[in-house]
Formats: sequence, C-alpha cells, structure tokens
Amino acid sequence: MSKTWNVIIAGSGGQGLGLAGRILAEAALAAGLHAAQNQSYGARARGGYSQSSVVISPDEIVYPFVDEPNLVIALSQKAYDINLPLMARGGLMIYDCELVQGREAELSRCFPFSETSRRACNSLGISIAALGTAVRLTNMVPEEMLNKVLGSHFRGDTLTVNARCLSLGFQLAEK
Repeated sequence: MSKTWNVIIAGSGGQGLGLAGRILAEAALAAGLHAAQNQSYGARARGGYSQSSVVISPDEIVYPFVDEPNLVIALSQKAYDINLPLMARGGLMIYDCELVQGREAELSRCFPFSETSRRACNSLGISIAALGTAVRLTNMVPEEMLNKVLGSHFRGDTLTVNARCLSLGFQLAEK
C-alpha cells in the first residue's frame, strides 16, 4: 500500500464505531503498516453522534487525527451531514441506505448495512458490515488481516455472527 488513508467511521453511539475503528487499525498494524486510531462520543454514549478516526499509512504517522478524510463510513444522517463537507478531493463516502438520505454520486455510494447486519442476526454488526465493504472497495488493509483481528475480539457465537457481517459486507462491495 502506498497511500495514506484518513478514515472516519461515524454514526450513533452503540453502533460499534469505536470497535470497528480499533479492528481496522489493528488489521493495518498486523499487515505491517502504521496506524493511529481515536474516537469521540457525543453527550450520550448511546444514540448521540459518535465517530472513530483511523489513519493508516505505509510511513510513520506524525499527525494522528483526521481533518480531511479520504474515506467516510456514515451510519447516521448526522454523520453524513457533518463529514460530507470535510471530504478530501477524490475521497469516498459510503453510507447506509436505510439510515441516511444522501445522494449517490461518483464518490458517494449507498449500501444496505442495516439490512445486512439484521440478516446476519446481529443488528449491532452494522459497523462490521460497513467495514467489510470499505476494505473490499479500497484494499486499504488485507481482508485476511481483518478476519484475523476480528477473531481476537470475539469468541463463539458472537464471532460467528460478526464474521458473517464482515463477509456480507465484503459481498456488498461486489454489487
């Protein structure tokens, strides 16, 4: 990978945004890249605006914050509205068709993340499904590293349903 990725995963508290950011950063580290991750929460931990930011680079990271994202995963209307104007030129915005009224454009694509995570019997897996789609679209980290790191965060049935969300997210990128 020769590109630095400035990623924002944003939505409502309780959607697993912080964990998704951690998983992405850990997958980058496992692949031999540099990564920095941070997160912020709104006034309420559940339901308020929250985001996780991840910087992935083949080079040492000097500034670990995302001011101008080249990838945004928006899982709420507020996340879409806040981050669209911040996008870097040529950036990519992916968002949930059910939760966001956005507009499809060359660099803005809608995916059924909510429906997909419910189909996998894990409505809380929305951020994992979205992460799978983002990684398949961008190749920012190897998919096998994402699967490996997922296994370090979950066990048993919880791993099974989250792995299914990730796999379905990969498949969404193919459509």
